[in-house]
Amino acid sequence: MTMARPRKIGLDYFPHDVDVTTDPKIEPAIMRYGAAAYAFYFIHLEYCYRSNDLTVDVSATETGTEMREVIQRKLHIDERQYENILQSFLRHGAFDADFYDKTGKLTSQGIRKRAGKVFEKREREAERYENKV
Repeated sequence: MTMARPRKIGLDYFPHDVDVTTDPKIEPAIMRYGAAAYAFYFIHLEYCYRSNDLTVDVSATETGTEMREVIQRKLHIDERQYENILQSFLRHGAFDADFYDKTGKLTSQGIRKRAGKVFEKREREAERYENKV
């Protein structure tokens, strides 16, 4: 009897486009808040891509508040700076503002689209493996 491999959660890596700093969804925050905004964006992407549901909870809940505090410490920014950067990204569409308003979690259509391709490939490979066994 063969044992199935454990199901992988999230992604181990994600694409980093070479024009991200000139993307109109991202550039305004970087222009206003500098390197902290750049790092803010990619730290949140890392959390999203490695999660089960492609989101990161930054809500007013205890879990969300703790996540905000962790990221604030990583970036050496305060709550006000965090909120200002977040609102810029939400305003310009780097993260899904409607989803955030409803759930307190960050994600985007781009995240779901890119990860969806990987998840589909995993499913095809799993089916192919199952059919061989």
